[in-house]
Amino acid sequence: MSRAATRLFVIPGALCAILFVLLYGCAAKRESARHNNAIQDYRNIFVTPFICPDQEAGKIVSDKIARKFEYKGFSVLRLNKPKGIAKRDKESAGDLQEPDNKMLASRGVAALVVGSTTKYGCQPKKEWVWTGYAPKQLSINACTASVALKLVDIHSGTILWEAEASHSETAAGMTERIALEWALAKIGEKIPTLK
Repeated sequence: MSRAATRLFVIPGALCAILFVLLYGCAAKRESARHNNAIQDYRNIFVTPFICPDQEAGKIVSDKIARKFEYKGFSVLRLNKPKGIAKRDKESAGDLQEPDNKMLASRGVAALVVGSTTKYGCQPKKEWVWTGYAPKQLSINACTASVALKLVDIHSGTILWEAEASHSETAAGMTERIALEWALAKIGEKIPTLK
């Protein structure tokens, strides 16, 4: 094949590839901007109790997630005793009953934050370490925690935004609560900031 023939195929092919990348990149930017603009309409939210193997940790997660959303500009409805909120079980995965939605909507709530800690626990292990004089067996914990949450339109049930984060670490003195704190920090970075 001659040089002229090679140029005839390579140059248009390269231009098509560049054009595809530019168009695809612009389309992706527009999509994320639309998503962020849609979230701007959902400033008032309610964080439901998170499902967690440890009930106390579930309450802590819900409170910390509420504070992270407040930090990002959301207005979080807090109820001292959520009498109108139906008790959730693991099968419902955060679904609220129709009367609950009406009560929350009457208080200006536009979206719900529902979630769970999908992995939460520690496995004790023994590890040999060198102390400088002789090997010594050290007790350590291999801990993991994973948090998943969704921001859901209270009327339609449409998922507006979702995120998931996990953290695993093996160390002396490590607990599942520490791993959970790291996972929550990762989630906090992902929450969109309102203007």
